[in-house]
This record gives sequence, C-alpha cells and structure tokens, in this order.
Amino acid sequence: SPPPISISVVLSSEADGVLLRHLVERGLGEVPAGRARRPRIFVYDMPSRARGNAWGCQITPALYDLCSGRGIAVLLRHLVEQGLGEVPAGKARRPRIFVYDMPSRFVGRLLQYRPSKQTCTWRIFSKSNFSLYTTTESSSAWRYPLESHLHELLLQSPHRTLDPEEADFFYVPVYASCFMEAVAGWADAPWWGVQSRSMVKQGVAMYLDALSWVRTAYPYWNATRGANHIWLFSHDEGACWAPQEIYNASIILSQWGRLPAAAGGDDTSDGGGGMVNSSTSRWEYNFNKGDDKDDPAMPRGYQAAIGAHPCYTPGKDLVLPAFKPPPRFHASPFMGGDARSRDILALLRTDLGDARPPAFSGGLRQSLAKLAKDGHWKEQHRIWIGSEAELEGDASVLLSRSRFCLVVPRDGWPGLFEDAVLHGCIPVVVSGGDMGAIAQPFSAVLRLSAAVLKVRPEELPNLPSILGGISETQEAGFRRSIAKWWQRMAWLSHPMVREQAAALVAENMRSSPRIQDELAQQQLQQQHALSHMGRRRKAATAAATAAAAQTDAEDASKEDREHAAKVSSLLEMRVWQPQAAVDDAFTTLMQWLHHKMLHPYNPASARSKQHARLSNGPAVTTERRQK
Repeated sequence: SPPPISISVVLSSEADGVLLRHLVERGLGEVPAGRARRPRIFVYDMPSRARGNAWGCQITPALYDLCSGRGIAVLLRHLVEQGLGEVPAGKARRPRIFVYDMPSRFVGRLLQYRPSKQTCTWRIFSKSNFSLYTTTESSSAWRYPLESHLHELLLQSPHRTLDPEEADFFYVPVYASCFMEAVAGWADAPWWGVQSRSMVKQGVAMYLDALSWVRTAYPYWNATRGANHIWLFSHDEGACWAPQEIYNASIILSQWGRLPAAAGGDDTSDGGGGMVNSSTSRWEYNFNKGDDKDDPAMPRGYQAAIGAHPCYTPGKDLVLPAFKPPPRFHASPFMGGDARSRDILALLRTDLGDARPPAFSGGLRQSLAKLAKDGHWKEQHRIWIGSEAELEGDASVLLSRSRFCLVVPRDGWPGLFEDAVLHGCIPVVVSGGDMGAIAQPFSAVLRLSAAVLKVRPEELPNLPSILGGISETQEAGFRRSIAKWWQRMAWLSHPMVREQAAALVAENMRSSPRIQDELAQQQLQQQHALSHMGRRRKAATAAATAAAAQTDAEDASKEDREHAAKVSSLLEMRVWQPQAAVDDAFTTLMQWLHHKMLHPYNPASARSKQHARLSNGPAVTTERRQK
C-alpha cells in the first residue's frame, strides 16, 4: 500500500477537520504529534471566485464528501492522482442539485467563531471520535441543527451533481441561524458592515451578500433569475424577513409555515400591501423594529430590503420538519418501544413562557397553563400541561403514553408537531388569533387533515370536552393515518442516524421479549394468510363449475389479500425497519423537488386560482383544500 500522507495543516473549518479525521481513520494519513514546528504558519482558507469545479470534492469509496472549501478539492485531486480515490462515474440522480461552494464567511468561518462547539452544527465529535448530537432536551441544546444537517446530506447525496450545467436546482448554503444566534454579539467579528443590535438586519445583510456572490461568481442565477435556486431559512420566523430579491425569485425552505391572509392566515403581506407583522417576543429578532436608516451601509433601511411578502407561499415553498435525532423518540412504538397504555389524554411539556414577555407564543402557552392550573385539568381530565421541571420523566416515554399532543407555537416554529407524530400521538394544532393559520411540515405533500385536530384560541377553554368527544373509532383512524407517513417527519437518510435508529430498535426488542413474541406471531399470521390464500385458490380451481370456481377464487383471493395486508400493515406500524428510510424527510424533499422540476410554480396561475376561490364564496378551510 502507498505510504501514508502526512497531514500537517492548520484546519480552517470544522468540515475540513471532519474530512481529515476520516483520512486518518482510513489509514490514508497521520496527524503529527505535538505542536507545529517553529515558525508556525497559518494558511488562510481563501474563497474561490472560479465559475466551475471540474473535480469537485466527492471521492469514493474511501472518502466521504464533507468538504466546504476549494482548498480541500485540491487535496482530494492530489489523492486521486496518487491512486487513493476515484471520481464517481455517471450522472447524479434526478433531481440533480448543485451545492454552491460558498466563501468561508458564510459557512466554515462561522464554525471557527462560534463560542461553543455545541452550537451551529447538528453533531460534534468526542475525544474517541464518536459523533454526539447537539440536539437534546436541555435548554442549552442547539435549536437549529437542520442548517448544517441538510447541507451535509446534500453534499453526500446521490442527487448532488458536480457539474452545474446539468443541475436542476442550485442550493445556496448560508449559516444565518449560526451567525445570528451564536456568533453575532458573542464574537468580535464578523459583522456584515451594518451598525445595529438588530440581528435581523445583520441576517438580511448576510443573505444579500450571499446573493451578490452567487450572481457574480456563477452565471446560473441570472440565467433563470433565481427560479431554480433553493435557500433555507431555519430561524424562528423562517422566511418572514427574507430579502424580497431572494423570496420572490427562489424556492424557500423553512420550518415556519405562517400562511398569507388569502390562504387562511392573518398576516398583512397578502392583499394588504404591507409588511408581515413579526410574532416574536425577542426585540433583536423582531423585524418590525430597530430599522436605522442613517446607516450608510443600508441607507434605505433593512425593512425596504425585506419588502412586502408572505412568510410562506404554498406551491412555491416548502415547510420542513425539525431535525430530531433517534434518541429523542427512543420509546416510540414505531421504534419498538414498549406498548404503553395511553393513559394521558393530552400532553404539553415545554416552555410555557413563565419568564418570557407576554408576546411569547402570542400568549397561547400562557393561556393554556392558566386554564390547566385553574381548572385542575391534570387531576380531573388527565391533561398534562407544564414545563420540564413540573412534568418530570423521560419526554419520549410521556409522549408514548399520550393520546393527544398539543402543538402550540413559540417565537416561531415549535418543533412539537414532529415530536407528536414520531410517537404516534395525535397532534392538536392550536393556531389562529394574532399569528393566523400555520401550515405544518410537509402539509403541501401529505394529507394531514386525516391525522390532525385543529383548535382555535377561543376554543381552548373547551379543550377537555373537545378531546373527550373524540370516539375510539376516530382516534384509531387518526393513528392509522399517522402510521402511514410518520417516518417522513424523521431525518433518517444520514448513515450515522440510520444506524443508530436501527440499533435503538434492536435494543428495544432485546429489552422487551414480549415485542419479539408479538412480531413472531404477526409474521406467522402473515405466512398463514399467504398459504391459506394458495389453498383457497387450489380448491376453487378444482370446483365443478369453472365460473363458480372463478368467482369463489376471486372472492377468497380478495379476502386473503386484505387479511395479509392488514397483518403486514400492523407489522409495519409496530416497528420501524432500516429500509423505511427511503421515505424519510430528506427523500420527501427530493420527491417534492422532482415534482417541481416537472411542474414549475406559476405565480400568475396560483394567484388566479386563489382569486377564483375567494370570489366564489367564503374561503374554505385548509383541511378541505388538502382533502
């Protein structure tokens, strides 16, 4: 084998460190012991202005594609020349996505500036080189892991193309949540040339700078005016404050589906001609405040750059589920968790805003907490509402014991919908009032109305009677619907996540022999149904009359197929299998993009259809439109 490559570089980003660590693990390099030799030299990771990248940085099978700077592509090219890797043959899978190699100030350098390694990324590495999640139940957990997780998934996805000429879509990675929450105000730099304590103003300047780079470094934005470009806005209020040059032109991915007024929401951006009203209680993230027009870097103010647009446009944009690692739903029945009796009627275990301003969650969580306390809901109705300190215990176990789970917004997206679905708990979405209607994750592609209850704020005092009035048949129907698509709320495509999910299932089955017996019994029932189907067919064929035999065989075959399908569905509902990852959140996103590739969004057509609906009578509910 060739001699190992001595890796004596100063790492300039965490992505580079991941790649070099992987090289060492594969025996392709070694890390020098001790400190660097004097004089010690730091090599700047300079951004590239090249328009193309013939080599890219995807090397298989020995290397993962985790590079973020053009300098790493040079290293990988050297490895190919040394015979230590190969460029993958063939074209990428449709839809083909080109991921921009952004200058490090938008991605890699922010990871250097972050004050804690638990921020800005979805996983960190222990001293023994194990991956640890940064998303936990604790208040110190990183709330925006999807920003880096989606980026990493795209970099190593078979949908990624290294040739921008063949790309169907272009993804622009910008770690704005990392900058706004973990870097700006905590580190001396970078600042985007604007003087303000408003994090939104800083974020707007960051996205405009990224847009300027994309326009000048590559010709593809100008070719389609940005229509095939994808941007992620992972912060609390999603794309509500996105610069209008980006929002109006491109595909927007976010986790906050606040609907425009014409689609059932209450914001003022659609039809009112004004700017969306911010729903956050945090001043520095309220985009209706702190607009300083005396700043020479942004003389018209950042609100003029935002303009008047909705937070989410159905058909053009997509609401993504939050990233929840498998340990967050380890006790779920879908993960082989023990089949607990659902003895809790409804659950809301989260921050209820006790120490928050009154505007937090639009006052909804505070109202629920007061109603539950004054009405003794826990004792009288088994409706548990409280904080983590008030409702002690494993969150996954509590969710698995609950029949209904309340989904109430906070200062933007709450992530509670995903928690409910991943545990087979029926989501009860509370929306309306000042925040308006809110589209849940993947509501554009899934028929959520068959599995979701909706309650308006004025109906909250009657919540015990509303939930108590749901029959067992209705409840079972809701749960069957959830079982068909729950895995689409889980990000299981990453090899590490999928392996850990499979390990959790195996551990749950080992710790509960009763589940193994149940699965074995269901498998035997399925085999019996299939053999019974064959015997019935044989008996029908031997019948005296061919016509009667044919009719009998068809009826028997239909009956047996239905029975076998029922047993199979029960087996599928009971325990997740690793192959179910084909229908996870990432592949659902790819399927949606493939549909958009064939059926591009037409704003004029969408507006005409919307106008026709409004002109023909009262607006129909979101559930009826989806149905």
